[in-house]
Amino acid sequence: MATRASSIQFRLLRAITITIISIIGVICAIVGYELYKRNTVQFNEFTAQQFFNIEKSIKLLIQKGENVVTMLASHPAVLGADETIYNYTTDAQKSGIIYTHTGKAEQEIVTLFRAIERSFDEFQEIYMGTRWGGAASSWTQEESRGYDPRQRSWYKQAAEANGDIVITPVYIATDGTPVVAVAKAIKDSNGALLGCIGVDINLTDLTSFISSVKIGTTGYCMLVQDDGMILADATHSAFNSKNLRDIDIAFSEIVQKKEGSTAITLDGKNRKAYLFSLPELGWKLTDFGKRRFHCKSYA
Repeated sequence: MATRASSIQFRLLRAITITIISIIGVICAIVGYELYKRNTVQFNEFTAQQFFNIEKSIKLLIQKGENVVTMLASHPAVLGADETIYNYTTDAQKSGIIYTHTGKAEQEIVTLFRAIERSFDEFQEIYMGTRWGGAASSWTQEESRGYDPRQRSWYKQAAEANGDIVITPVYIATDGTPVVAVAKAIKDSNGALLGCIGVDINLTDLTSFISSVKIGTTGYCMLVQDDGMILADATHSAFNSKNLRDIDIAFSEIVQKKEGSTAITLDGKNRKAYLFSLPELGWKLTDFGKRRFHCKSYA
């Protein structure tokens, strides 16, 4: 009888224990899920805020270039451009005309360009190409023989835009710095194309800023051009200026996606890539965070 009572007591105790453990397990699961949701919301909010800050910095930088080319396109010195501006084209060299850099029109334009360039550390070069093939620049270096600004992509894009500002894809300058050109067509008093003006903006400071951004405790940012060119990578500086397609197969989905998120394996870790588009520039910002994370709160 005592044995039977002990058996019943044991089964009852076991049932109670199992019930308590089950309840605790359910509570832990609910609490864990709620914590996960809260951390996810915090992470998403923080990521969105970082994107907003970066987007604002990029827009301010590009806006400087847009404001300058707009001002220059209507400046008297620029509108005074004529056939005397130094011409490096093959046809000009064959014409027998002797070009110099001492002409009044070119001197006024170059002086203006250099004064503006000195006022903006972000500007790599300010330049102009005329409809005759002449070229004037804030740089002191000579262009190579045969140089024809009318055949350059920035000139063609600006001429086709018919007065609207154009922004070219990023390219690597001769000194190794990443630059983007902001260009605009210039019209003469009759409304005909006089030439095109451009400003090369140095992106070095921008890429350094993006490289310094941290997402939580382990995440980081990457700025990519739509063609796959990496403009800034906070963790892999050697990737800068290379193409995503040539770096890691894990990046293939990032090249294809414009916005949203995707799961990838990078550096042996499972990460979630959040993509934010900058359509006016043809760029996208990618934030990489661990797929399982604890998000630190930032005030």
